This record gives sequence, C-alpha cells and structure tokens, in this order.
Amino acid sequence: MSEVIKILEESYKELDVILERVASRTSLSTQQVAESWHKSRGHIINGSNYWNIYKLYFKSYEEEEHKHVGMGLNDLSNAIVSSP
Repeated sequence: MSEVIKILEESYKELDVILERVASRTSLSTQQVAESWHKSRGHIINGSNYWNIYKLYFKSYEEEEHKHVGMGLNDLSNAIVSSP
C-alpha cells in the first residue's frame, strides 16, 4: 500500500470520528452533517456540474441567451471573460 493511501485511510477514520461526534451533538445523521459541510463550502454533492448543464441549455437557446445579455450572436467585442 502506498504512503498516500495509508495517509488517506488514517485521515478517513479521523473524519468518521468527527462526523459521528457532530452528528451526536446535533441529532443529525452523519450523512446530513457531511452534506451540510459540503454545501457550506460550495462543494458539489449531487454530482451535477451546473456549468455542463448550462452549456447544453445554451447550445439549444444561444440566440435567446445573447439577447438576454444584450449581445448579438457575433458580437463578442463587449464580452468579459473571467475565471475563478
């Protein structure tokens, strides 16, 4: 077993203990505690990638989306692109 796997396994056991402790203090299930933590940190917990969902929508409604932001289909000169 690699060192990384050993560290992960040990850490998962520590996380289980923490989840159980928080669950007992809050009367929530460990699953609810974990989901709440993920949501509070902005993590995806349902496996949905909303950007990919939007890209499918955008592909079908591209003209309407351009109108929504006040741009023509070929008018990218005013577009602002930023990355997180």
